[in-house]
Amino acid sequence: MSNQKPINGSDPSKLDPFEDANHRVFEVLFEQGDALSTVREIDHFSYFPSLAGRARFVDRCVAAGLKLRSLYASEGALETYAVIVYHDDIPDEETLAKLHGMLTAFAEAEGGRYDGWETQIVV
Repeated sequence: MSNQKPINGSDPSKLDPFEDANHRVFEVLFEQGDALSTVREIDHFSYFPSLAGRARFVDRCVAAGLKLRSLYASEGALETYAVIVYHDDIPDEETLAKLHGMLTAFAEAEGGRYDGWETQIVV
């Protein structure tokens, strides 16, 4: 990816919630001097009301080539069971949009919610 701003000047106020969050992450990376050309770990966060649903989500993610980073639970929360999966890649809007669609479908199939991604800044 070149040193031009992601989303080519899109107006963030006209983006859907995922595109808006995605846009903000790319803006932070870009503003911090990340050329978005280096492979790094990209974490993806999802939350589930049941332990079994989370386990099935993890199985689908691993089968799709993602790796498990961590599992944890939050007592008293509606979405008690959380998971972080990750993959190694160069942050790319098209790839992350596809992953968003896939992980959203996997999570929703289990009554859960995909909550987005984050990565480290590489300069």
